[in-house]
Amino acid sequence: MGNFTGFGTPASDRLIEAIAQEEDDARKAVLLRRFQRLLRDEAPLTVLFFTRNLVMASARLAAVPASVVRPGYEATAIRIKSGGAPRQ
Repeated sequence: MGNFTGFGTPASDRLIEAIAQEEDDARKAVLLRRFQRLLRDEAPLTVLFFTRNLVMASARLAAVPASVVRPGYEATAIRIKSGGAPRQ
C-alpha cells in the first residue's frame, strides 16, 4: 500500500514497529486501537465520501475478491469451491 499521505510522527512510527513485532493477538489489537486513535487525533486525512460495493455471488464460489474498479469484483480471481462441479 504505502504511506501516500506522508504522515508520520515518532509516536506513530513506534506504534507501527510495536504492531509489526507483536505476536499476541490481544496485545496487537490494543496497539492497533491506540494507532487508530492517534490517526483520528492527528487527522492526516479526511475522508469526504466513499462508495459501497455490494456484491452478490453463488455459495458455490470459493471467493469473490471485491474491487473499487467496476464491476466491483476481480473476475479473474473468482474460483469455484473444490468438490463440486458447476450445475448445468
